[in-house]
Order: sequence, then C-alpha cells, then structure tokens
Amino acid sequence: YVSKTCYCSDDIYREVKLAAIAGLRVVVGGIVTAEAAPSLGLTCIKLYTSKEAIRESIEKAKETVRIAREKQAEAERMKIILDLEQTGIMSIDATGVVRVFNPMAEEILGIKKDEIVGKPVAKFFPDNPIFNNITNADSAFGDIVTFGKVTAVNNRVPILVNGRVEGLVSTYQEVGKLQEIEA
Repeated sequence: YVSKTCYCSDDIYREVKLAAIAGLRVVVGGIVTAEAAPSLGLTCIKLYTSKEAIRESIEKAKETVRIAREKQAEAERMKIILDLEQTGIMSIDATGVVRVFNPMAEEILGIKKDEIVGKPVAKFFPDNPIFNNITNADSAFGDIVTFGKVTAVNNRVPILVNGRVEGLVSTYQEVGKLQEIEA
C-alpha cells in the first residue's frame, strides 16, 4: 500500500488510519507517521532525512530534468533533420521492425509513416532481398532497387553496437530525380 503525497499532519493521520484499516501492520514514514502509528496498533519504520539528503535529492532531480530536456531537444533535432532530408530514410531494428521512416521514404516507397513504423518490414516488402538478412553486418552502396513503379538507388548500413548488429539504416534516392539533378 502506497499512500498519496501528503502535505499536512491531518492527511498523514488519515492515510495511516487507512493503512491500519487495510490490514497493514507496518508503515514507513516521517515524524507524524511515527506519532500516529502506535495509537492505531501499527509499527513504524521511521525515515530520517537530513538537509544534505534533501539537497542531494533536489540536485539529482534537477540533473534528471536537464538530461531529459537535452534528450528531448536531441530527438527534436533528429526529427527535423529526417523530415528535411531529400533522401528516403528507413531504420529497422534487429527484429525487423521499422523504427524510423521519413517523409521522403513515404514518397519514394509509397507507404505512409503511420502504416509502417512499429511493424515488421517483411509485411511490406516480403520478397525484397534488402531485408531478408538484417543481421548481415555488410554495408551496401549504390544498389538499384525497385518498389512498384519507382526505381531507386539504395544504400544500407548496419547499426553495430559492440560488434553486434542491432538493426539497419537504409536510404533511397529515386533514379529519375538523380538523373534530373545530373542534367
């Protein structure tokens, strides 16, 4: 049983009483809990908190918030980069599930991001050799691949973590657009 956060001694007494009614015999708390518990037949394990412990907890909380904000900013940066990139980008995890699919990949491959992210890539490309062996640690550059009516240049690079393949990043550029750029 975990009580709600309490702000005054009346709230704490009420929570300790509810714990006794619930059949608990031992509670953990501060000064007010330790005072209330014996009158209700409960044993209390008293928490002792020093100013230093509180200060340390606040500093750890600040650091956690700072790190969370940095990660959120980094995720937003990556999202913007992927959305602006004129190359189709798809990332697949080690189990073959699509984790990243940018707008240009939607355009080139003809699949909406909401339809493919979080689902097995084999469901969408069952006969495509690109995705048959995701655990293969070999990179491939400049392969010509066809998706329906679209022919594209494909590059694939495995995601390696400590020598182990954890997925694959695959990029696509339409051959027609590359020829336009060349011209």
